[in-house]
Amino acid sequence: MSAYADAYTDPPPPRRQAVYLPADVLDEEDDALSTRRAPSSVRRYATTFPTSTPPRVAIRVTRHQGPPPIQRASRLAAAATQPAARPKALWRPHWLASVGLGMLATLMLAGILSPLWHWWQGQQDGWQYGYPRTFQCDQDVRHGGVSHFLAENLHGHIIVLEMQPSDLARTRLYQGPTLLGPQADLHPVTLTFEDVNGDGYPDLLITVNEQRYVFINDQTAFRPATPADTIKEGGA
Repeated sequence: MSAYADAYTDPPPPRRQAVYLPADVLDEEDDALSTRRAPSSVRRYATTFPTSTPPRVAIRVTRHQGPPPIQRASRLAAAATQPAARPKALWRPHWLASVGLGMLATLMLAGILSPLWHWWQGQQDGWQYGYPRTFQCDQDVRHGGVSHFLAENLHGHIIVLEMQPSDLARTRLYQGPTLLGPQADLHPVTLTFEDVNGDGYPDLLITVNEQRYVFINDQTAFRPATPADTIKEGGA
């Protein structure tokens, strides 16, 4: 019984084997399929029970083609007919804006430099004339010898002293102009001498805050000029 049963046992399960077909056969089948079916990739397996001929497996490879040449040409033509994008123009400010910015910068610069300039001028005047602002000089005004003059800005009041070193009892005090406004006491005062009426005696000219005041020499002292005095051009 055992030998009989062994002779009629079930056959073993089939085995799959890959068989490669010639390239020309696959190309012919691919051309025929491409005209009837959409592009795809298919792998098929053929299985048979063991016989005298081994099973064959066919592997088909389909070519995925792109769009027809006509469609590609139409897209290229459409792209060529589209107008080229214009470059964006750079923003340029109006000339009035440039003028306004220049004026604003000038005002800002003036606002910064003006206080700085006044401060620097005050420092120079302080080094040269001190405080209160004082000016001294020697001059022969034909009052009996060389006179020593001392001019001072005393809190906005301009005073001038004429002293004779040989006789201090002959010292004279002349009152000049009174200055008004802020920082009036910081303006320096200077003295010059010039014959402005043509009488041969040097007259006294007081200069302060860019203004000139004339004192006439009456051969013994100085007095403020009056409208009746004849003053040469440039003397006042």
